[in-house]
Amino acid sequence: MSVDKPKDAAKKKTTTTSKPDKKVPKPSTRRKKTTTSTKQLDDLKKRNSELEDKLLRLRAEYENYRRRKSSEVLKLMEYEGENILRAILPILDDLDRLQANFSTTAEKSEKVMQTGITMITNKFQKIIAEYGVEAFDSIGKILDANLHDAMMVMQNADKELNEILQEHEKGYKYKDRVLRHAKVIVNKK
Repeated sequence: MSVDKPKDAAKKKTTTTSKPDKKVPKPSTRRKKTTTSTKQLDDLKKRNSELEDKLLRLRAEYENYRRRKSSEVLKLMEYEGENILRAILPILDDLDRLQANFSTTAEKSEKVMQTGITMITNKFQKIIAEYGVEAFDSIGKILDANLHDAMMVMQNADKELNEILQEHEKGYKYKDRVLRHAKVIVNKK
């Protein structure tokens, strides 16, 4: 009998020291999760591929746009004066007509010349005004180095120091910039 007790004790030890059984998930459940994960992965790969393709197309489209705009800007710069030249051509036509109608009689010639020159001057002033060019007055004003170039000095006691007495060439502004300084004669006391 004493032999039986240790066997029972050994049985008790194994039963008491044994760990509880882990629950093993069913094989079908594992397959669903794997199938779902695989499907999600495939969807993400497909979406990634679509986005990469879209990115490449956008890059190519942007490059084409950039090249096209660069080309357009170069063409605009190359022909930037075309509009003003077209506007000036009628003045050349008027000069040709004036020359063709120039007569040999002094009185008639003088009148034709005066009318022609007035017409051409008015037309030219109108054209440059349309482009934002305007003449500025200088006579009677005080010399301003930003607007005037003093060509000579004269003395006139009735005028102020550095007052502009005469103008050799008119000065012009283009929008807010000086296009050409006026060439003037200035009073010196």
